[in-house]
Amino acid sequence: MPFLLQVMFLKRILKASIFVSLLLVQSLAYAEDSTESTEQTPAQIVQEIQTILTETQTAYKDKDSSTARLAAMDAYLVYEGIEPALINKDKELGKGLEQTFGKLQGQIKSDAPLEKVNTIIAELNAGLKKALPLLEEKMGFESQFINSFGIIVREGFEAILILAALITFLIKSKNQDKVRHIWIGVVLAVVASLFTAWLLETVFEMGAASREVMEGWIMLLAVVMLFWVSYWLVSKVEASKWQAYISGKMKDAIGTGNTFTLGMVAFISVYREGFETVLFYKALFIQAGESASGILPGFLFGCLVLVIVYFLIYKMGIRIPVKWFFIATSALLAFMAFMFMGKGLHELQMGNALSITPVTWAPEFAELGMYATIETFIGQVILLVAYIIAIAITLRSKLEGKVKPQTS
Repeated sequence: MPFLLQVMFLKRILKASIFVSLLLVQSLAYAEDSTESTEQTPAQIVQEIQTILTETQTAYKDKDSSTARLAAMDAYLVYEGIEPALINKDKELGKGLEQTFGKLQGQIKSDAPLEKVNTIIAELNAGLKKALPLLEEKMGFESQFINSFGIIVREGFEAILILAALITFLIKSKNQDKVRHIWIGVVLAVVASLFTAWLLETVFEMGAASREVMEGWIMLLAVVMLFWVSYWLVSKVEASKWQAYISGKMKDAIGTGNTFTLGMVAFISVYREGFETVLFYKALFIQAGESASGILPGFLFGCLVLVIVYFLIYKMGIRIPVKWFFIATSALLAFMAFMFMGKGLHELQMGNALSITPVTWAPEFAELGMYATIETFIGQVILLVAYIIAIAITLRSKLEGKVKPQTS
């Protein structure tokens, strides 16, 4: 790709980053003003959660599993109010508490021994005790900068991986003119994210459970789109006469429908975390108080890091042989689909839209979307089986193609 064209892409991304930051600051300023007067203190929220956990413990001890499970759900929904602020300070602790709340609901549902439920509640109380000083801690410029930088890099990294892979794919397949559809998807996703966050906070006042369910369904939609694109890429990998294929068939293969699909993947990849990112920044603004001078610089520096990551992936992708780049891109999208499947189902579970059945034999690694529940395990197994079938169909068609006589 010509150097001047690369510079043009960099300028586009930087302009988009600045544009997003301005919209973000305005949106957050409004959200902060509208909620500041009704905010509970962290100590009050933690106390409320612990009180509900005590009620959960009492109900379960009295063999009232239904009341205990509802109380456990209520405790988690109250925790959701402080989770973004806690994740900003300590992601491991914040996500760990979320998973522990899920375990509590699962153990109550499966009629686990009282001792096991008590142990989980004690673990939650210990985590909340550890979280309280972090939530009450005043934030200076350095802390604001680091937290702001961490949010945008953490939430944007997965999207950048997917966007860089898709754009490099289009360029390597001689479809530079289709790249604009990716950027259209990104811009629409940013606008939709800001608008959704505003709706959730000011119009619908959507509860934590409904928000979890919404996030879950968005992730599952992303799974469908990523599965389709990754399978489509693999189906285009042909060992023989590859360069001729690229210059001819690939341009025909990327028609209106597939271009729209790629744009939708870009949209969902950004939108999936977009409105939640806005809510994380809202929590950061509230924590920072009147002096929030470190948030915007941290956000812009994080955007710059993401731009650098994008170009590193792009440079590596351009140098990799075309066939292997397509295979690697397909593998990346398949991995993302696997991860989103687990996380999407987990969000539905935390929103009380899907049952939680804990198991001891399933692996648990939340960063990869793997949770020790039968529902998430089955969902990911189904996806893996679908990929195996899709690859088998692709290999079979290629073997059958080799049997046919080829013209020189």
